[in-house]
Amino acid sequence: MKAFVSVRSIGATDYPLLEGFLYNAVFVPPGVEPPPREIIYAPEIYVYIKDFGLDTDCGVVAEQDSKIIGAAWTRVIPAYGHIDDDTPELAISVLPEYRSQGIGTMLMGNLLGLLRERGFKRTSLSVQHNNPAVRFYKRLGYRITDEKLDHAGHEDYVMVKELYEIKPLSKTTIQAAMDLVWRVFIEFEAPDYSDEGVAEFKRFIDEAPQNEQLRLWGSFIEDDIIGLIAIRPPCHIALLFVDKEYHRRGIARSLFTTVLGDKDVINGHEAITVNSSPYAVEAYRHLGFVATDTEQLTNGMRYTPMAYALNVEKPIPLGIYRHYKGNQYEVIGFAKHSESLEDMVIYKALYGDGGTWVRSLSMWENLIEVDGKTVKRFEYEDRSKVEYDKTRRERVYTLLDRLEIQYGIVDHPPMFTQADSEHNGVQIDAIIFKNLFLRNKDKSRFYLYALPLAKRADLDAVAKALGETRLSFGGEDVLQEKLNIQHGAVSLLNAIDAGKTDVLFLIDSSAFEYDRIGLHPNDNTTTVTLRPQDIEKIFAACGVEYRFLALDSGEPVIARAKKEDITDILRLQYAAYQSEAILYNDYTIQPLTQTLEQATSEYKDSIVLKAVLDDKIIGSVRAYEKNETAHVGKLMVQPGYQNRGIGRLLLQSIENEFHVKRFELYTGAKSEKNLALYEKCGYTRFKTKDIAPGLMMVYLEKQVGGSVDG
Repeated sequence: MKAFVSVRSIGATDYPLLEGFLYNAVFVPPGVEPPPREIIYAPEIYVYIKDFGLDTDCGVVAEQDSKIIGAAWTRVIPAYGHIDDDTPELAISVLPEYRSQGIGTMLMGNLLGLLRERGFKRTSLSVQHNNPAVRFYKRLGYRITDEKLDHAGHEDYVMVKELYEIKPLSKTTIQAAMDLVWRVFIEFEAPDYSDEGVAEFKRFIDEAPQNEQLRLWGSFIEDDIIGLIAIRPPCHIALLFVDKEYHRRGIARSLFTTVLGDKDVINGHEAITVNSSPYAVEAYRHLGFVATDTEQLTNGMRYTPMAYALNVEKPIPLGIYRHYKGNQYEVIGFAKHSESLEDMVIYKALYGDGGTWVRSLSMWENLIEVDGKTVKRFEYEDRSKVEYDKTRRERVYTLLDRLEIQYGIVDHPPMFTQADSEHNGVQIDAIIFKNLFLRNKDKSRFYLYALPLAKRADLDAVAKALGETRLSFGGEDVLQEKLNIQHGAVSLLNAIDAGKTDVLFLIDSSAFEYDRIGLHPNDNTTTVTLRPQDIEKIFAACGVEYRFLALDSGEPVIARAKKEDITDILRLQYAAYQSEAILYNDYTIQPLTQTLEQATSEYKDSIVLKAVLDDKIIGSVRAYEKNETAHVGKLMVQPGYQNRGIGRLLLQSIENEFHVKRFELYTGAKSEKNLALYEKCGYTRFKTKDIAPGLMMVYLEKQVGGSVDG
């Protein structure tokens, strides 16, 4: 089992290590001899670590087996990425043998959070044009603001990231949000409206705080709101505004992406609609909206009805097309918003400014005569598959970024078989998963079964677990039909392109024994490494059916956990609480953000039990005593082993550890399975408590020895 990687704030004893990490951060292009180590003592480079530990310095380190393997830090210094005296500049370095494992993303996630806590509003960096890290920084939300020459004459980008966060508006922030809307509206949109239209809009936002149908999110820098989006039923953007100081910084897109990631908003709808003001039409087009009618006028308000397709059929393949005049275009999507409108093609020029355009499908399919022969206006290029695969891969990265999943990327020669994976010579520091496309006997049900490369697939046991008589391999044509993928690129990440598939995704529960697993991102020239517990988050976002499989049988042994078990229990916790995060649409719940240090401290104050099967910890629970009451918490069972009675066994076992008059525990009001289990075990509800908007906790108790005073 791979060692656990933890991230913590940098300490004074870590400062001497920064010299080594600074040297490792120096970019060396392929084929170029590395510079001598002494290069870091050049004043323009050494400034990144000289006298580190000042009040404005900030940093984190990644640690594995007591070894520091990566560091990220910021300083307010007059260096290459300096933009002003209030913005700290970033440096980040991971030891070469630990790269492409998501450690850089882990470091940045913790560092950016620390910077927000310290009150910084943005952070900057400098990076050479040809450094592949540019892509990494863009994924994190950095944008290019300037170009400079460094000390060696290399062309560098200066990049900046605003440290804002997006979250639902509360009663205490909604009025500030409406004030922002009014300011922006008056300056940019009101000039296109009549007095009647301005009054109508003012009436709407004045009533918005009391409108219970609106769902609102805000973009914040600390407590200051800089943008918001409001959705009303059925799936319509009622408001989307950004403070003028933050225009053209991707904030509107981030707000819109947040809506796209909310299943409660988009599920069951064909499109998101909006009535765009004249000023905002072009901005919505850049988000992927298309006009569904001409400009309208209602109550003095001018607007263009627009829509963004959520579920579209693809009448022609995505990819690269050549116009009969020789120009090349990439088809990147399709839209159909009503039966009265024909399909629309969303495309962009292969070369040019990268803007997107919309044309009717007939522009791409109608036959025309050119030089005496009949051709299509656009002819599909055979070489487009390369670009198509790239587009599919990018969609995977976009989804992972939107879900804030930490991942690594390893590029390699094409892998079509297990043998290619084993013998291609590429080092991937993760457990590679093989993927089997299966069908039942009468071809009425299809499965994609993922398990570690070295593990033998027991199809008889899988069939038994699924209630099937026999399983066989599905054919290439059915694979293409069901999952829109070809042999060699199959993986669990096919869920992003599966659409409304009837394929059941199966994951071997042994995945949770590893820190990271490797999967193709719909492209067999690349492997993405990520934490196994994030798979459930991806499936939930894609809306596919899935199940974890644990094929081993027998009864687990319940015993007290030891201190050295905490790492494995924390890994189990991260996996087991994914379903709760999905249920409440909140991945910041304490069980998913708890650190190893915090879990160890909790262990010291509690009795912690573990359920062990075949030398693996598959369940746990803990409790502590206070005032003759045992407080029970973190009852969890690994996905794949749930619904076997293990949770009940753990709960009974922890109760046997205490001689008290009363037991108490709590869970969320939406967690119906938890509530049912506790009530079956003799617990009764005695109070509820609102923790946050949309989150109510239910408290339950079990009297075992008479009442307790007080």
